[in-house]
Amino acid sequence: MVAAMVVESSDPACKYIDIGTDHAYLPVFLIQSKKADKVIATEIAKKPLENARKTVARYKLSERIDLVLTNGLKNIDTSGKCEIIISGMGGTLIAEILSVAENIRHEDIHLVLQPQSHAFDVREWLCKNGFQIEYESVCEDDGKIYHAISAYYKNDYTKADDVGYFYFGELKNIKDEKAKYLINKQLKVINNRIKGLTESGRNPEELERMLLAVKGFKING
Repeated sequence: MVAAMVVESSDPACKYIDIGTDHAYLPVFLIQSKKADKVIATEIAKKPLENARKTVARYKLSERIDLVLTNGLKNIDTSGKCEIIISGMGGTLIAEILSVAENIRHEDIHLVLQPQSHAFDVREWLCKNGFQIEYESVCEDDGKIYHAISAYYKNDYTKADDVGYFYFGELKNIKDEKAKYLINKQLKVINNRIKGLTESGRNPEELERMLLAVKGFKING
């Protein structure tokens, strides 16, 4: 699913960057499927980077996959056309990585993000920082449902005040039972939180925010 979101570019200058590559399976796939000529793959810790190095060596792709020990996008050149993939981690961490990244707010940046939780944090960061969510995709693998977000920087684009969009994004436009499952799961969390805040009388600002998120909510399709 993540690989399918990566745009196949004819521009040889396009950089493909996989953040938190783990075993480097995605970079290998991108090269073998001819979506990318070269990939920069990063890890924050030495052990997973060594695992990635073994995978790269096994497929004899050391000349085409650059392995970098770094925190997120720190010291990674993101000038020019870039496909940046961040997957396999929580949405809060993804948002933190993006918030401290340098030079990603330009129109040659394409973000492919797969939050395993807290997608709200990812959407909120994107919308408040000029990124437009192009679409979201949902799939099921080994009984687990995953979803990914494709976003581009659009300078004058913002949904900074759309709380409902932070929670549900483009999921409500997907005519798929898996998307509806994720939406209903999120609705349950919100409604439980609303109940708790109402009964306790605490944090009226958060309660107002939650009520606004579900007000008039309707799944399209």
